Amino acid sequence: MATLTVQDVMTRDVTSIVRDLTVDIALQMMLEHEVRRLPVLGEDDRLIGIITQAQAQLALPRGSTYYSASPLEDVPLVRDVMTVNVFTVGPDEPVVRAARLMLGQHIGALPVVEDRKVVGIVTESDLFETLVDLLEKAPNA
Repeated sequence: MATLTVQDVMTRDVTSIVRDLTVDIALQMMLEHEVRRLPVLGEDDRLIGIITQAQAQLALPRGSTYYSASPLEDVPLVRDVMTVNVFTVGPDEPVVRAARLMLGQHIGALPVVEDRKVVGIVTESDLFETLVDLLEKAPNA
């Protein structure tokens, strides 16, 4: 059996955000695109961080809801809450390495990067779908 690589299972159409937008906009983007995290891009579209749904929700001012934040001046910027030390993988790395890294670091996704530019993202859902596909194809499944 050939070794599965990250590019075999990753999501290629990645929704991202820039650091100078507010977290309520990040949450709205996550809702619209049905994702739970957004890579944060800096100059030259290079990865500089990641913001999760949980981080964004916790950063909203008290009394705000997921769908409607309080007045704009009370809402922090993405750069104020994003994770800057982001674990990443390359597209040619084995899927098992990505899965082990996600398990070991207790994270739900890894941006897939080439030359610090995001070319995809591998998520728990991507890995779970791959597992189900493999099990369905296995003899005696």
